[in-house]
Amino acid sequence: MGRAKILGIRSGVSLALAAVLSAMVMFVVCGGDDDPTYTLTVISDPTAGGTVSPPEPQTGIAAGTAVNISATAATGYAFSNWTVSGSGTIASANSASTYVIVNGDATVTANFAVTYSLTVGASPVDGGTVSPPEPKTGITAGTAVNISATAATGYKFINWTVSGAGTIANANNVSASVTVNGDAAVTANFEPLPEYTLTVSVSGGGKVSRDPDQENYFAGTRVTVKATADDGYVFAGWTGASASANSTVTVTMDSDLTLTAVFEEIFGTFIDARDGKSYRTVKIGDQTWMRDNLNYAGGEGNMGLCFDNSPDNCDKYGRLYDWTTVMVLLSGCNNTICANRVQEEHQGICPSGWHVPSNSEWKALTDFVGGASDAGTKLKAVSGWGPGNGTDDYGFSALPGGHRFPDGAFHNKMYGEKGSWWSATEYDANGAWYRRMGSDSYSMEEIPDLKGFTFSVRCVR
Repeated sequence: MGRAKILGIRSGVSLALAAVLSAMVMFVVCGGDDDPTYTLTVISDPTAGGTVSPPEPQTGIAAGTAVNISATAATGYAFSNWTVSGSGTIASANSASTYVIVNGDATVTANFAVTYSLTVGASPVDGGTVSPPEPKTGITAGTAVNISATAATGYKFINWTVSGAGTIANANNVSASVTVNGDAAVTANFEPLPEYTLTVSVSGGGKVSRDPDQENYFAGTRVTVKATADDGYVFAGWTGASASANSTVTVTMDSDLTLTAVFEEIFGTFIDARDGKSYRTVKIGDQTWMRDNLNYAGGEGNMGLCFDNSPDNCDKYGRLYDWTTVMVLLSGCNNTICANRVQEEHQGICPSGWHVPSNSEWKALTDFVGGASDAGTKLKAVSGWGPGNGTDDYGFSALPGGHRFPDGAFHNKMYGEKGSWWSATEYDANGAWYRRMGSDSYSMEEIPDLKGFTFSVRCVR
């Protein structure tokens, strides 16, 4: 084509003509039609649902061109997705702002859905708070919205109710969900709690405190009450709404309640109505003991005996008794099993309301003071034991009253050596358990021996 003679051009033809002919040849060889272009149209469905960009059809778009598109929802609508008809590919059909690749004429539609509002409230208004606290808008049909309620002090949550197009799951739970299918209003219903009174009092020497400290309590309120003993008293337990032996208790207010803290004197006195004799008493743990050995001679004055047959020793140490006399049983029980005649709290020779301590009750005493190995030191009086006096930490004030053998001989002619006390528990047909302390020992010994021995008695209750 580059040579003029292809088109029959001879030399000598003017240069102007040659140029025209050359252009004509180029048009024929290369062709005269442009590359194809396409049209993109973006619309809304429904039309009132929102606006789109570009708002007008776009023309002259070459194949493979990416065109940005966006959708803006009108009030009361929400963008759903994009769909396309014709030759176009949408990059992200669920994004309000995206792009479409045009490969031919195409129509892209922004789809909008009607939206609804949800209002959550409380009834009564003072009954509690709700979430969400403000009306929630822009909710499409079928959407589940989480809701929750918190009762105010003095109220309890009852349930959820709904008006409008909504369905509540778990309407009796404080945390639930509502499925919105139209405008809806959900209400958390509360009701006032009943109020109760707690009446607290004391018996004996002490005081009580409570937390919270108020006149009335809403149902379900937990109130902690603490008892504190005055000097010379010990807390003994609660009566009324609680029977606990702990000084601090917690009660739940489910009705009007009464609660009494009972205190007992650590040290007291007791008058034996049978003969008018007075005995000191002491509270040790859960037990109340006589601080003095029993000195009861019976109506005829012949029960028991005084150490070394001296009345002065009865005044100081109390009387000595064999086991059957202590238990008020027939003398034959000194060499026969009589357990079936022994009651759980056997009064025996003790005054009314008191009883002879069992072996387990003696053990409870020694356990409370720290164990038998040094109970002697802690329970012996601070004087009267010669070189082996005790510390009397608990006011038991034990003295060495001695004892007499079954053959009638007295032991411990030198006072201050030994003290022995019966229990109500048999060892075998001929013996019973007793406790012994000595001036040469720190302990309180647990020993079985013949029922014919005469030992001291300490009553307990």
